Amino acid sequence: MTYRVRIAPDVSNAIMDQAMFVASDSVDRTLAWEAVMRKRIEDLSNMPTAYPVGEDESLRLGYEVRKLNVGDFLVFFRVIETTKEVVVVGLRHGAMLPPTD
Repeated sequence: MTYRVRIAPDVSNAIMDQAMFVASDSVDRTLAWEAVMRKRIEDLSNMPTAYPVGEDESLRLGYEVRKLNVGDFLVFFRVIETTKEVVVVGLRHGAMLPPTD
């Protein structure tokens, strides 16, 4: 079964911010990076539950959060079985510490 993938607005903004940061180095690299990121996120429409659960993120947010590695970045998402949706809820560079609430 295929899931509908939605990207939270703040995550979409974070992708654009990162693309703009990369753009200062190379427009070609920017376009390639953004294309790979969006393709990998869209690929979550097939078998999203195959990805590992982020235990710390799940505890912090209060619902099950899974994670996908895309290069140096972690993409955090939740799977909503009742509506067959994947909602991307976070993006973080792997070297960054998680937020402390």
